[in-house]
Amino acid sequence: MLYLLGSEKTLTTSFADVVAKSMQTTSIPLKDDALEPELQNMNNTTPILIEKGFSAGAQQECLLKTIREKNVPVIMTNCDPGDLEGYTAVCPKGKYVAVKNKSNGRRQEILVIDNKEISIQCEIKQTNGIVKKTGESTGSKVNEEQVTTRLIQFLKNEQKETKSEPGNYWEHCTTIRFEQWVDNQPTHSSLPGWLNDRLKNGFVKAFCTIDVTLYATKQPRQKWIKYQLTDAVGMSAKMTSDDRWAKGWFNHSANIYIYPGSGSDPNDSQLPGGWTRPYIAPLTPNSKTNYTSTTGWSFGVKGGIDSKGPSAEVTASYSQRDQVQQTIEDFRVRNRSDASMTGWDFYYTAMDGNSWEKHFTPHDAPQPIADLAKSTLTLNSEAIYRGPPDENECIPWSFQFIPKWGCLRGNFFMGWLYTLWITLELSATIDMAMVVNPEP
Repeated sequence: MLYLLGSEKTLTTSFADVVAKSMQTTSIPLKDDALEPELQNMNNTTPILIEKGFSAGAQQECLLKTIREKNVPVIMTNCDPGDLEGYTAVCPKGKYVAVKNKSNGRRQEILVIDNKEISIQCEIKQTNGIVKKTGESTGSKVNEEQVTTRLIQFLKNEQKETKSEPGNYWEHCTTIRFEQWVDNQPTHSSLPGWLNDRLKNGFVKAFCTIDVTLYATKQPRQKWIKYQLTDAVGMSAKMTSDDRWAKGWFNHSANIYIYPGSGSDPNDSQLPGGWTRPYIAPLTPNSKTNYTSTTGWSFGVKGGIDSKGPSAEVTASYSQRDQVQQTIEDFRVRNRSDASMTGWDFYYTAMDGNSWEKHFTPHDAPQPIADLAKSTLTLNSEAIYRGPPDENECIPWSFQFIPKWGCLRGNFFMGWLYTLWITLELSATIDMAMVVNPEP
């Protein structure tokens, strides 16, 4: 069963019909005056599709309580961050947003899909020093049926009824995955026709899942946001051209930015009043293949937790044993962070700067590509922001992931490096009222 919450005009939509059909069920439109009798029938296998702008009026608090206590899945369309306030701690902007609740809503998984054409940028470098940036092309869109299939797949991952846990108001965990479809066969009008034909069966993919955890601690008395990028963030490439004169596609580099605000330029970000960004990992430029991907800071309770909350102090502490080491052969990581923006470059060393020119033999035939550049590269990292203990506002934050793929070609006289890249962006607000400081 699919519950559809909306205004008089939007109680029946084609999208709702597609979702219900995919679930092999029917949709039940509900206005606020018909909502209360159905609340007792809702559970974690009955998703709610909420139309933009819907409010349950006097029943809103009862609706939110039911969603949290019964772990009811939620789907929203055309979301702005304000539309999700009260439903989620991390309130993203997106064309389609699906939310799975666990542990009385204290743990949430969010899927964000922006079904729009993706701008593909291109740059061409030549071994004679000429660099040319070209116009952009666009990637393909997908239809609502494909989007619905992905949403239902996400919601069906867990159909078992989960046991409710005591309310844990000092911690809130959100795993948020955002997806924009990238053409698996990237092409660009600036590439020679014969090269486009040779690369058309190539495969590239970008994927991104961020763990965002909010904490309110007593020692020290602060509020915190912890961003963690694990093996679920990265890119992959499968080469289809690997002969003497052409090699592509391969993983060239990737940029990651986490920053406060909703602007498109990470370098223009400013921290909200009273906030700092004390811990990040990787911390410094690293010329080795090993790097530290976590800060070593952890948050927990000394003495346990019961149905009323922490039975002892909630603390933030550092341990070098909690740091995690990563190995990425033939790739390096460069720290680009400033006081507010957290940023890293992960790059294939053979392609960094002008190093790519050395990748050609005297007869301008490109040398072999490293194995990791031809498979899946994950970008593990972590950032922790610290705020005032009484912070209860919804704070805007942004995330950018810019994966770049490369292709080399040459002849007897010259070599070329073609680079294609896209920008995956996520804007959200983070509701700091979702975590509460223990009593002093």
